[in-house]
Amino acid sequence: MHTPTIHYKRIIQSIFANPQGWQNDLLVRDNIAFLRGFSETLKARFPLPKMNIYRGLLLPQSINAGDCLKPIRNRYYTSFSSCRDIALEFADPSHELSFLLAMNGNTKGFLVEHQPNDDEILYHWCWGAILNFYEGNFRPFYSQKEVILFQNGQNFILNSPL
Repeated sequence: MHTPTIHYKRIIQSIFANPQGWQNDLLVRDNIAFLRGFSETLKARFPLPKMNIYRGLLLPQSINAGDCLKPIRNRYYTSFSSCRDIALEFADPSHELSFLLAMNGNTKGFLVEHQPNDDEILYHWCWGAILNFYEGNFRPFYSQKEVILFQNGQNFILNSPL
């Protein structure tokens, strides 16, 4: 039998294990009411301080700082980090995290900085200890300080990472 905690944990682990998988978007879409309810329960029991979160991106050379990043159709969540340095690693074309994206060349790094509203947060890394999330194969994900947002149609402004 799956408890609500196990169900929530498995969805988050799926997102972590396969961050680009379209199946994850379907999983979030099909469980959106449950995920919203469960994350609301977590926020009520373990309130989160107002904070900035960051996302590092590699995008084509034709994109410029100050451009608006619009939501991608059929995406139901977006991953950020509460650690700016981690996001900068994802925005660095020469970093090992970005190797596969940078292989094609013609990419440059951008940083998105955002202060989320409580209703945007699907998962916050500090809940990992409460949920015994960062154990076994998921231990390395702790260092990313992941914050996952529901995709609510937000637009984000791109900044140059350096």
